Formats: sequence, C-alpha cells, structure tokens
Amino acid sequence: MTRPLSEASLRECLWFGEGAPEEVAERAAESLAASVARASGLKPFPAVAQHVLSLLAKHDVDARTLHETLEKDPVLATRVLRVASSPAYNPGRPYVSLEQALVRLGNRAVGELVAGVAAMGVFSDASGVGEVVRSHCASVAAIARVIGTERRFRGVGRAFLAALLHDVGKLMLVAVGEFDYSPEMLQRPDECHIRERLALGYDHAAVGASVLREWGLDDSLVRLVAFHHQPGHVYSFDPLEVQIAAYLRLADAIEYAFRLDPETPDPDRLDGLVNHEANTYVSLSAAGLAALWPRFREEIDALRSAFAR
Repeated sequence: MTRPLSEASLRECLWFGEGAPEEVAERAAESLAASVARASGLKPFPAVAQHVLSLLAKHDVDARTLHETLEKDPVLATRVLRVASSPAYNPGRPYVSLEQALVRLGNRAVGELVAGVAAMGVFSDASGVGEVVRSHCASVAAIARVIGTERRFRGVGRAFLAALLHDVGKLMLVAVGEFDYSPEMLQRPDECHIRERLALGYDHAAVGASVLREWGLDDSLVRLVAFHHQPGHVYSFDPLEVQIAAYLRLADAIEYAFRLDPETPDPDRLDGLVNHEANTYVSLSAAGLAALWPRFREEIDALRSAFAR
C-alpha cells in the first residue's frame, strides 16, 4: 500500500512535476462521473456552442453561418456580444451587433470566446463560494488579457481563454458538493489544490481538465488547465503553450495580490510578482506592473459586469 505524502512532500512533488498525473486524472474522472450522476440540475456544455466549435473546426465557415447558429441560443449570443464588446476584450469601440463582432474577431478568436462564455454560463447561477470562484476566473482572464496586450503576446486570446477556464474544476466540485472551500483557502494562490489532493487524492485542475475533455475542447486547453499549478509539467509543453501557461500563472498570482491591494500595489508584493517563476517568460518590471494596476481595476470591473447574471 502506498504511503500518503505529507503536505510538504506533496507540494514539492507537484511543483517539480513528479508523481503519476494519469492516475490522478483517472481518479478525478471517475469521481466526477459519480458526482455528476448524483447532482441535480448540472447543465451540460451548451449544444449551440458545441455546434459553433464543430463548424469552426472545418476552417471554411463564414460569419453569417456562425451568427445564424449562435442566435439559436439567445442567452449565449447576448453574452458573447457583451464580453466581446467589453474593454477587457475590445479596447476600441463596442461592437454594434453580434455579426459585426464575428466578422472583426476572426474565427480563432470567436472559437475561444464562445468556448469561454459557454463554459462560464454553465455555472451562471453559482452563488456563495461559486460566485467568488467565477469572479476570480473573470478577473484572471482580464489580467491575462491586459498583460498579454501590453507585451504584444501572440497567444493573448488563448491565455484569456485558459485563464477564464482554469478554475472550472472548483466550480464543478462546489456544484456537486465534493469539497468545501474555506474563505481563507480562497485567499491564497497555489493553496486549494494542495488541500484538495490531501482530502480527495485529486484536485480541481484534474477535475477541470476532465470536464473540458468531456465537453470536447481541445487537448492544448485541457493540458493548460490540468497543470496550471504544476510548473514541472507545464514547462515541458510546446514553446507557445509554455508562454501561455506562464501568462496564466502570472495573471493568477497578480489577481490575488490585486485583491489585497486594489488601489495601489504593495511594493513587497510587487517584488514577489516580478520574481515569480512565470515572469521569466513575461518579463514585467516592478514599475511596469505598477503602471498596469489602474487598467487591471478597470478591465476586471468591465469583464465581471459582462459576465454578470
């Protein structure tokens, strides 16, 4: 029988990418399947979003077809337009119509946006802890887009989507009652997954990856979500995925610091962010990061409003 790891050993193991991720993923999938079967009212990935993604996979779909398909789900269509027009996603003038947004965004961006908005919509009725997690996801996505735009990062749209969905596993665990999150736990980065592993044998990242895989989202996104707390695995990815993962991890860390200092960043926390392992790939200075703080505040507020119920 395998002896359980201590908390310190578990932290080290996860950090360096050791252990058996396939085994953890299997446990998460099995537990998730059992949990979802017991849950009442847990909605599947929207059929219209799945249809849009399947159309986009063909590479030759036009904006009019996408528009006609999205309009079959008025709630999804409205949310897509709202997020696409938010300052966090579109710093220019708001789109006057969904069709205009689809034309100007391009197919790849449309796919990322539809996937993110649809997934968040599955949990739009979340309250309490679930609402805190949804707010965190939207905030991390806004920050990832700000820093990605500032650094002119070519994977900014992908980083936005990964950030938006990185904690979908927490939402699932909350929805099915598998794990109780204390307020203190939710205030610390790189903490919840340790508590989940110790209690359950798997974590929200593994659950989230399982959910996204079941929903038919692509393997790259599944990997980014599965290992967003495990740099030892993340940094063996394809070079562009490595950078996307770094933007996600840094944005996640920034959000926790921003929550503590929404007006002016604490100098010590700024130094911690600049020295964060993910910043090796992003290269933000303390001064540059501090200068972005007002934009974080504006775009976090805008994106949270766009996702409001």
